[in-house]
Order: sequence, then structure tokens, then C-alpha cells
Amino acid sequence: MGMITNGSCTVVRPDEEGGAVVYSGECMWQASFGFQVKGYGEERSDGIAVFIPGIVEIKEGDMIARGSGADIMREGFTVMKVYPRDYGSPAMQHTELEVK
Repeated sequence: MGMITNGSCTVVRPDEEGGAVVYSGECMWQASFGFQVKGYGEERSDGIAVFIPGIVEIKEGDMIARGSGADIMREGFTVMKVYPRDYGSPAMQHTELEVK
């Protein structure tokens, strides 16, 4: 039994020719929406966490979109942080992304 997923995603690494697909497949996409109260008022604190089965060579600055039909360079999100979780059994290993 592998990782539980709730959809698919596509990751593209931008280049001069528009971008090369780095990953296209299953993922767990979790979006959160909220506000943080600061001394000067409220600030949005929205975020997206994406979990991809296995260890995938994704870099900060890559573009990601849910599904496979989107125009990623125009409608996608930017990968801000990459956390390879390469511990445990192969079924537990995954790549975690912070996306904005």
C-alpha cells in the first residue's frame, strides 16, 4: 500500500523555451487559508502543502499546478521550499513542498 493521494499535479522547471516537466503524477494537495493578526493589522497567511510519493528532484522556484491540463506558467504556483522525507520504508518516503 502506498501513500494516500487526493489528485494529481504537474511540476515544471522554467527555462528559456517555456519549461520542462519535472514531475507529473499523483499527489496529496492540502490548501489552508487564514489570517495572522500583526501590530499593524491583519495579514493573509494562505499556504499550500503538496506531498508527492517518493523522492523527486524538485527545486525551489519550480512551478506547480493541480492536475495536468493547466497552463502552469500562467496559472500555477511557485515552489517555495522542498523537503525530501527519505526516512522509513520506501512506502513512507515522500517529497514535501511548500507552495505559494
